[in-house]
Amino acid sequence: MPSNQTPNYQLSQWERTDKVLMEDFNGDNAKIDAALAALKAQADGQQSAVAQHGSSIARLGSCQVYATTYTGDGSISKSLSFPAYPVFVYVQLVNGMDRAFFVRGTVCAAGDYGNIKALPNWSSRGLSWQTDTNSSVLNRNGNVYAVVALLDKSR
Repeated sequence: MPSNQTPNYQLSQWERTDKVLMEDFNGDNAKIDAALAALKAQADGQQSAVAQHGSSIARLGSCQVYATTYTGDGSISKSLSFPAYPVFVYVQLVNGMDRAFFVRGTVCAAGDYGNIKALPNWSSRGLSWQTDTNSSVLNRNGNVYAVVALLDKSR
C-alpha cells in the first residue's frame, strides 16, 4: 500500500518500504482513464461549439473592416469609395465631436449635428451624401475625418 498520493488525482506514490499491490495500480489506472475520458468529452464539446460558430460565420458572408480618412472641402455633398460593398459606414471628425453613421437601407444618417440631415446615396462600392441645407455636414473645409466601414466582400 502506498504511503503518499499525488495532490490532484490521488494516484499512488510509494516509498521504498511500501508494499506494492496490484489493486493500487488498477485503482490508479481507473482514475487516469476517468480523467482522460472527461477531458475528451470536454474537448469534443468545445470542438462541436467551434464547428457551430464556424458554420454561423460562413453564413454571414465575407466581411472586412475598412478604415480611411479624408479632408473636407466645404461642399454640401461628399462621396466615398470603398474596395467592396459597404453596409455600414461611421464618419467622425478627427479631434472633434462631429460624427455620424450610415446604415445601408436607411434614409438618413444618425449623428450629433442637430436637425441637419445627411441624405445617403449608396452604390455598389461607395457612399455619397448631401445635406438638406447649405451646411457642410461631415465635410467642413480643411477638417480631417476618420472613416470606419464594414464591407461585404461576397457581393
